[in-house]
Amino acid sequence: MAGPPTTVLVVDDLEPARNMLRRLLTREGYEVVTAGDGQLAIEAIERHPVDLVLLDMAMPGMTGLEVLRHIRNGHSPADLPVIIQTAFTERQKMIEALEIGANDYVAKPIDFPVLLARIHAQLRVRDAKAHHLVDTDTGAAAGDLEAGPSAELRPGSTIANRYEIEIQIGAGNFASVYRARHLALDQEVAIKVLRAEVADRPEALARFRAEASLARQLNHPNAITVLDFGVTAQGLPYLVMELLNGRPFDEVLVDEPRLTPRRCADVLIPVCRVLADAHELGIIHRDLKPSNIFLAQAHRRQIVKVLDFGIAKLRTDLNAGASLTIEGSWVGTPAYMAPERLQNLPYDGRSDVYSLGVMFFEMLSGRLPFLSADDDPVAMALQHVSGIPPRLRSLVPAVPSDIESVVMRAMARDPAARPTAIELAELVARVTGVEWVETADRGGEVRTAEVNGSKPLQDAAWTKTRILPSSPAVVPDPPSDPEPPADPERP
Repeated sequence: MAGPPTTVLVVDDLEPARNMLRRLLTREGYEVVTAGDGQLAIEAIERHPVDLVLLDMAMPGMTGLEVLRHIRNGHSPADLPVIIQTAFTERQKMIEALEIGANDYVAKPIDFPVLLARIHAQLRVRDAKAHHLVDTDTGAAAGDLEAGPSAELRPGSTIANRYEIEIQIGAGNFASVYRARHLALDQEVAIKVLRAEVADRPEALARFRAEASLARQLNHPNAITVLDFGVTAQGLPYLVMELLNGRPFDEVLVDEPRLTPRRCADVLIPVCRVLADAHELGIIHRDLKPSNIFLAQAHRRQIVKVLDFGIAKLRTDLNAGASLTIEGSWVGTPAYMAPERLQNLPYDGRSDVYSLGVMFFEMLSGRLPFLSADDDPVAMALQHVSGIPPRLRSLVPAVPSDIESVVMRAMARDPAARPTAIELAELVARVTGVEWVETADRGGEVRTAEVNGSKPLQDAAWTKTRILPSSPAVVPDPPSDPEPPADPERP
């Protein structure tokens, strides 16, 4: 027999917003209580059993932060989850709310499928703790020596009696990544485990299986190698991958905002090579960006690795209809997405080439070609669809005109005007004066050397670091830096 409906308290001083959320949540089977200000919210909690609070941050009178403090005086985050509604411009208040005890937040304007997924996730965690399925101190399944349905696995626990967890080395909304040891081979590996909070979401499981399947099909030295795939005793899918030492490329760009053309070629040519093979297999990556590229160190040489084929798509599947979202989130990152994908039009591997063109622009100039003052994803998408990027040489006059031409050709709005991935590799090599040689005896490492015979680039100072899991297919947090003033030479 079904239990009583779950009750959500919606707190917002704007009546149209309250009514809209009440209608949508009621349609999903929730009982909804509303409050138009902070004092009414506190009275509603005292008067009516509430399972979750959706709290607006900016309200006249008693603010959302004051309401949150009052709630936390009587209810823990595990007992009564609170999701705050906030605008990206309120980042400091958002941080303060999370420190006070907010469980999660959603950005305005509210994307209802995203909100619904976050509500489901918080209620699952609350219910698991209420039924003692999770040890709230260790995050491990109570009484279970193997990995349990938790956000984190304990060091020393094992998966499939083969892999011993050593330490967590990264986490995202979809999965956590651990350094582990293959007990029989005494070999260190990386294990990516789907988080329990999303394990029952069909699209999350499909994405995870796709990453395993497509990576095994590709089997390219510049794509991360997947060694094993399985499901834990508690039903959580996992991937076993090679453990990489090196740096994520987005961290490199923080330290070196503007790269020389030669450094750009060292990264772009290997990425083009792996994409060329992927496109031949009908695999389109769909989320190329700096955080999905890893500069690995092996034998004192740099090996570029492309990560996260979890939202890749087989070209044969595209005719069935290309959905732009997964559970309300972008399939990809709007700052790097091709116009045809943002318009939900048919696309092929040249959409990945467009993303590489955006990256090439960013690597040379230190900024994205399209910016939004508040990092509004819709505004950014519109610019990719109909805007004109600033001239690269107006930002960095030292960039040669032939390199600028290659960047703009890769970013052509019309896919037919873009080069293929292998053509882009050849163009980059030509305009930067390098050539590449694949050497099978060094694990497919890609090396570049000056055509004119000058001294090759020396190895950078490398440090051992963790693998970061790939970002979920969501819009990233806005940058702290405001948009630069308009370029007077912009066409």
